[in-house]
Amino acid sequence: MFTKAGLPTLVFSRDVLLPYRRPVTYHRRRRVSGGGVVRIVKIGKADRFIAFRLAQLLHADYDALSAWFDHPTIAEGAESFTYTDSVGVSQGVYWWEDTFDMPQREGDYYDVELMLRLAA
Repeated sequence: MFTKAGLPTLVFSRDVLLPYRRPVTYHRRRRVSGGGVVRIVKIGKADRFIAFRLAQLLHADYDALSAWFDHPTIAEGAESFTYTDSVGVSQGVYWWEDTFDMPQREGDYYDVELMLRLAA
């Protein structure tokens, strides 16, 4: 479920397929000197993500999710929203992808994989 003040609550018709992935991106530069010494410089804090897949969503889910990600505050990543998982754990997140891709399957069903960046 996605929630954000000023937007309609988005509830999916299907649960998230487990397992979740929780990738972490570390921002750093690596250099190897002429003498073979490796130097690593940390550039900012790490970005933490939640990645998951929703399968066989209905066409109504496709329309609602497409409209959600078309909203300027979500599409531009300007503001976070709340993702609540199927066991009731809520987290502030940002939509972190540049492409919304939701392939259609047989019988007007859709699959989607989402990568959400944790807000804190």
